[in-house]
Amino acid sequence: MRVYPVNPKALDRARDRFRQSGAKDDLLDARALAGFLRTDHGPLTALEPSSEAAQELNLLTEDYHRQRREQTRLMNQLTATLKEYYPRALGVAELTTALLREFLQAYPTPASLTALTERQWQRWARAHRLSAARTTEPWTALKPPQLPVPAHVVRAKSRLMQALVAELAVVVQMVAR
Repeated sequence: MRVYPVNPKALDRARDRFRQSGAKDDLLDARALAGFLRTDHGPLTALEPSSEAAQELNLLTEDYHRQRREQTRLMNQLTATLKEYYPRALGVAELTTALLREFLQAYPTPASLTALTERQWQRWARAHRLSAARTTEPWTALKPPQLPVPAHVVRAKSRLMQALVAELAVVVQMVAR
């Protein structure tokens, strides 16, 4: 089967051969298109299917864009969740970094962060290969007190946060590949 691209204006002019009123319907369009291709197909070039490599690249591109949208959706959900119960965690690093995901696993609640001393923070930062400059900036963001959040909200939102972090880790890895 061959496929020919036809300019809509050419089809509109071919339709005039069959009906002068300018009315449109599918049966008339099919008849006009068949007649046009039978008599005037000389200047038209049949479309050739893309190569396998081009089709594969197209599929990979579509999947990449789908994964990027999923990553954005998860980042927005994680941001909203953290703002509800643990806004200080947003100052540690970007949401897509493994550093923030590991921080949230180590310190999933404001209470766990309150118990964190500067020495423990320095040890955690060294274990994650943070430079001295990159260590002090998050620590200053983590130090100010946070408004109190009811315990039931913290429990519920920390569960959601952990699920979102796990999903985000997978999607970030897929996007990177």
